[in-house]
Amino acid sequence: AARKDWRVRYGSRNFRIDLLYYVFYYSGLYHVLIFAWIYRSLESLVASYAPVLQMNFLAGLPPWAQIVALIVAADFLGYWNHRIKHANRYLWAFHKIHHSQTILTAVTNYRFHIVDETFLRVWLFIPFQILGPGIEMWLWADFIMAWILLAQHSDWRWSYGRLGRVFVSPLFHRRHHST
Repeated sequence: AARKDWRVRYGSRNFRIDLLYYVFYYSGLYHVLIFAWIYRSLESLVASYAPVLQMNFLAGLPPWAQIVALIVAADFLGYWNHRIKHANRYLWAFHKIHHSQTILTAVTNYRFHIVDETFLRVWLFIPFQILGPGIEMWLWADFIMAWILLAQHSDWRWSYGRLGRVFVSPLFHRRHHST
């Protein structure tokens, strides 16, 4: 039975589609072709019209503390971003593409419409301008968050027990994606 489950999970057309999303987002294509322009534009607007937002709150902290602060901020903001996408019918129209995959694998995390992904990144822009991490710290936090999200979207069936009220486990996320 386990072998059949593996074929259904990793041999399906849906898994291949998820792999294409993974390549598009994780190879950097999205960032180079789309988000770099948006980011530079937003950065220019903040520098010209709202430089007060560049508070650099994390500047005095050691690198490990900056990374932890970024992960906590990204997780908190990501949670509310996700709630809004489920509650708003216009945003749900884009986010439901992510939920169209009900057989989760690690690469399901990357099945996002461009509007959905861009909304999240723009949503995070101002708080991260205020926190002011360097690009190196953001890359480390993004790398660690990618592993957390990969675990959440995996086919593992474990939870965090009582900590599951705060942290999203693969078991909980499987229920969130179920029909």
